[in-house]
Amino acid sequence: MCENPSVQAVASTAWEGPPAGAPVPPDVTEAELETLADEVSNWGRWGTDDERGTLNYISARNVQMAAQCVRSGRHINLAYRISKEFARLQMVFMQVNALEATDEIHISNHGPFNTHLDAIGHMFYKGMLFNGREASAFVHTDGLNWAGMRTMRDGVVTRAVFLDVAAARGVDFLPIEAGVTSEDLTAAEELAGVEVVPGDAVVIRIGNQKRAKVTGQPETYDPRPGMLPETCRWLHKHQVALWAGDCADRNPNPYTRHPWPFHIMTEAVMGLPLLHFIDAERLKQVCAEEGRNTFMLNVAPLYIPEATGCAVSPIAIF
Repeated sequence: MCENPSVQAVASTAWEGPPAGAPVPPDVTEAELETLADEVSNWGRWGTDDERGTLNYISARNVQMAAQCVRSGRHINLAYRISKEFARLQMVFMQVNALEATDEIHISNHGPFNTHLDAIGHMFYKGMLFNGREASAFVHTDGLNWAGMRTMRDGVVTRAVFLDVAAARGVDFLPIEAGVTSEDLTAAEELAGVEVVPGDAVVIRIGNQKRAKVTGQPETYDPRPGMLPETCRWLHKHQVALWAGDCADRNPNPYTRHPWPFHIMTEAVMGLPLLHFIDAERLKQVCAEEGRNTFMLNVAPLYIPEATGCAVSPIAIF
């Protein structure tokens, strides 16, 4: 087994759990998370050497369906403006001469309010990467050597379905303590008037940006509304290829052994990549103007094979 200082360092820092009185997601206890993992696991589904996970659901037919969504030719960038505060962005600007200016940028691939795509090797389940690989054997200080961003070298292109969870609940935005359930996803699918089919991406809106605008309070990382782990059953049943949204896990949560349950269940267990913090308010407006909730989604991360994720600018094409 290869030496892995980074994994050992993480393992040595115990997570003390949520504050007293933290809300408990409905119907899923810590013990039931492991039952859930058994239900939604895709380990071995595409062979023991597979690193692509649910991207395998995207067939040529899915790309053709995405192309059929392109009618008006309108296209928008769904990325947040990169924040120096939240994305840990560092920029050095240099005026080299009268003809040229150059810059160097350092940015975290993960974190709140930075639009980014996770590789499925980003999270571990019981010390294991997707498809049962020991994390300590494949995660090193020089990069992730299993299920990293190399699996998305050619990008992700498929049909996307916009699921407005907040609108399906009849509100502009979910309350700060709310968790998204499978029932929410079904209701949003019905509201969208579109059936999610295998190979689709789903794009979730819970209204975090709208809350910040209405209340005057900036978006927060904790507490915040977000996905409950039991929604993995819905995503697994519908064979969703890519999840995207203006949120992530609901925080705080009551789990200690699996402190990021939605992340862990989707990425490490299902092999489902996550696209975090998209501009759902802009997407909602354009979907309304176009009169439909489907579009071509094009996500093209930088080709950094060993990376665990990448800041991206997802393009929605109508």
